[in-house]
Amino acid sequence: MNQIRLYLDEDSGDTILVRSLKNRGIDVLTVVDANTKGYSDEEQLNWAIEQERVLYSCNVRDFYR
Repeated sequence: MNQIRLYLDEDSGDTILVRSLKNRGIDVLTVVDANTKGYSDEEQLNWAIEQERVLYSCNVRDFYR
């Protein structure tokens, strides 16, 4: 089974959440890790797709579609 590879945007990069996920063996990358901080929402989504990662965001109104 393939493991989910997460990509947390600026709204979701809480240190405790990231540390907890990593401690459980989850493959997590943040915008800081990826040097993509400041990218637009569309650019964040496209970057995640290109990297075959699931974009995790608390910014629901921009991604509800």
